[in-house]
Amino acid sequence: MTVAFVLQGGAGLAAVQVGMLQALTDAGIRPDLVVGSSAGALNAVAFAQDPTADGLDHLQRLWTGARRSDVFPVRLGSLVTADGGLDLHARPVQVPRPHRPGVDGTVIEPRGAALQP
Repeated sequence: MTVAFVLQGGAGLAAVQVGMLQALTDAGIRPDLVVGSSAGALNAVAFAQDPTADGLDHLQRLWTGARRSDVFPVRLGSLVTADGGLDLHARPVQVPRPHRPGVDGTVIEPRGAALQP
């Protein structure tokens, strides 16, 4: 029998998927195929690349360290127009943050940092 892990999209759900992947792995269930959409596709790629406990620990640290602005870089208030309508063409907000080390020790530059003089 073929076993597939199908991971749906949704940033909040994708973070929960790491725990589900850990439980399935701990139970000895190994997939023949891993697929996903949107944020679930990110988890699928990471899991397929390293389906070990260490790989899942790394994925958990990535999601634990993620901020809302890392996943959804638009301020919700910027989507509402003056007349109360919805502006679906809002531009992502550049969130200035100090340089911070990533999970693997690399330095994450704030968006647009390379473009600033």
